[in-house]
Amino acid sequence: MKLHTNLFVVGLLLWNAPATAQEWTQHKYSASPDEVYRAAVKVIELHHGIKSKDPDNRIIRFHIGMTSWSYGYNVGLSVEPERAGTSIAKTSIEKSGGPAFSRGSGKKEIQKIFKWIDEELATKPVN
Repeated sequence: MKLHTNLFVVGLLLWNAPATAQEWTQHKYSASPDEVYRAAVKVIELHHGIKSKDPDNRIIRFHIGMTSWSYGYNVGLSVEPERAGTSIAKTSIEKSGGPAFSRGSGKKEIQKIFKWIDEELATKPVN
């Protein structure tokens, strides 16, 4: 019985352990950081609403509401320059309900945001 209890406790700790930076938390774009930031502001305002934004540092803070696996997420998204006019968007996620009440990672929701940014960038006129 003790072995089963120990395995359960280890499994529970692993399930609730904070995720390290994972590949899905960032996305590269072949557009300038300012273009990506503007697209991100537009799609996040449309789908989630923005808590705060810092255009000088290209940072957006917003909340993703409840999902089937969580009480929602507080998200920070930053856009940083890469080489040759490209950029990378990085996210940090905090579970609203805390790890005890939220089992999801936010991966699906973050991937949707990156897809919406891609789509918004694709609609810009070609010069």
